[in-house]
Amino acid sequence: MRSNKHDISFGACLELQELSFIRSFVKGNWVSSIYTPPVTAEFLRKVSLKTIHGDIHGIVGAAGSGKSTILKVVANRLDGKLDGKVLLNGQPLTRKRFSALCEYVDFKTQLLPSLTVEQILHYHARLALNCKDDTVNYRVFTLMQQFDLGPIADRNLASLREADRRRLLIAMHLIKDPVLIVMDDPIKGLDALSAFQLMSSLHDYTKRQARMALITMRCPRSDIYQLLNKITLLFYGQVIYSGPTKEMPHYFNQVCMLQCPPRENPSVYYLSLASVDRETPESYAETHTKAMKLVEIFRDRKDSIGFLNQNMPPTTEMPILSSFYGVPSTISRLITLFSRHLAHIGRSPSFCLAQTILPILILICSSFGSNLTSKSWHIPKSVAGSIFSMTLFSALAGIWTTIIQFNEIRPTMFFEVSLQFYNAFFIAYVSFLSLSYYLSYLTIPSIERFVNLRAAYEFVNSTVILNCSRNEFKNFTSLDTFCRWTKGNDYIREIYPDNFTVPEWWNGPLIAIFAIVIASFFYILISQKCAQTKSGKIK
Repeated sequence: MRSNKHDISFGACLELQELSFIRSFVKGNWVSSIYTPPVTAEFLRKVSLKTIHGDIHGIVGAAGSGKSTILKVVANRLDGKLDGKVLLNGQPLTRKRFSALCEYVDFKTQLLPSLTVEQILHYHARLALNCKDDTVNYRVFTLMQQFDLGPIADRNLASLREADRRRLLIAMHLIKDPVLIVMDDPIKGLDALSAFQLMSSLHDYTKRQARMALITMRCPRSDIYQLLNKITLLFYGQVIYSGPTKEMPHYFNQVCMLQCPPRENPSVYYLSLASVDRETPESYAETHTKAMKLVEIFRDRKDSIGFLNQNMPPTTEMPILSSFYGVPSTISRLITLFSRHLAHIGRSPSFCLAQTILPILILICSSFGSNLTSKSWHIPKSVAGSIFSMTLFSALAGIWTTIIQFNEIRPTMFFEVSLQFYNAFFIAYVSFLSLSYYLSYLTIPSIERFVNLRAAYEFVNSTVILNCSRNEFKNFTSLDTFCRWTKGNDYIREIYPDNFTVPEWWNGPLIAIFAIVIASFFYILISQKCAQTKSGKIK
């Protein structure tokens, strides 16, 4: 009987051919970029690697060696000059093809903290898959069993450990059964047992489902090293070794004449040979020369070494057996989002109680001072006044409720938008953001506002700020840790002399004078119009 272990006529193959990546950076503002040439940096140089279905391919290297850059280039998440090819079954892996067949796992993703593990997977599956409830439940149950999420199925996200949260994120991205899953250092910061549990679950999944995993890590332990089918060692964007994990000691022993000591982790030992010593200029030059020699040896000998290319598929296009369930309709996703929102609210008893009591309090407050028997339409002495007050308070309460809830829903919304779960209707807020951006320029007639605006766009944005984590996936950093100027006036007092800035006590009178002038102008216009109307009637 023919073995299917390495028969790739039904599987998948990822190949990087002589991949080089160059990116340019511009220092300063747009004016300085006219006469200052950009800074160009080469992050990758002729990187080649191959992996097939059922494999976990580990990319190992020191900090700054280009591990994350390879993943982002494969996922089409970086802009720059790219030479070489990224092929999936012999065809270019474009952004559209990656979105349809592959997944990129970002472990910084924030989810709804009040939902349970099972609810998060279930609603994510309903947003991603177009199939019956039985199929969704079976898919969720299978992934929970494979990634050891069953014992914590009823626990909410806020009570999970970091290792459990990462396994949950991986299971979410595997809902669609992608051909390739890309992860940047999935075991970073985890203890030994949790890291092995995560990697063992991923190893079993790729073998059972005939899928590929491309991951990075700095220094894998011995137990993690055994779970990697293929490994690539990097030295500042260049490859020292790329091939089967079990053949790496044989390659360095036979080709490079470097034998790994007994009972030593081969990945750690050979990675240490590709590290530079920065203590003295002489040691740096010596270690850098040795590492570059290893790079040149692999580049010259990789095609002639048989065991590096064994069991590798051809580069021709092959069919991919992906469990593609289709895309749900917009109405189906809208119903799923509404159902998930109700579940999110329902798991907060205090919020539900406040929502129940609020209309009653509004009704009681609206009835104070009302005369229900009066026929007057003046507020608040009539029924009309009570109805107006109740309507106004209800509208304001809805706005406050939305603002409070959006702080938790926002990261999940951006995450699902990146997965293309929503169409353009759901991200139309960008137009409003752009409108407010342009309206901000209408305030520059004020001297202080003009200086604050210039400082915000020209100075603050180009300043290196520590501990800054302001983005759409995280909450805002406090002003104390973000910037030493808590107000724009503090910046003005520090930069400009006292005789240039406007004293603070002038702000109130200036605003009052401006308001009086505007009000007088409109009063004169209205008075003239009324006078013309009356004179016309008299005539």
